[in-house]
Amino acid sequence: MALETPYLLAASGAPTKVALYGDTPGAMEALVAVLTGDAPAPGRLPVEVDGVERAGC
Repeated sequence: MALETPYLLAASGAPTKVALYGDTPGAMEALVAVLTGDAPAPGRLPVEVDGVERAGC
């Protein structure tokens, strides 16, 4: 998981990657909902990141 900038995901070997753009309480609550399966993660990366597929393109 990357906070604030998705470019950190390029160094990750994890099969699933999550980028979160902010650290507000609402953003963290949304992240928890996604990680627990209570909410979908329909977004897509707004920029190219090496080794990360931009879903929804």
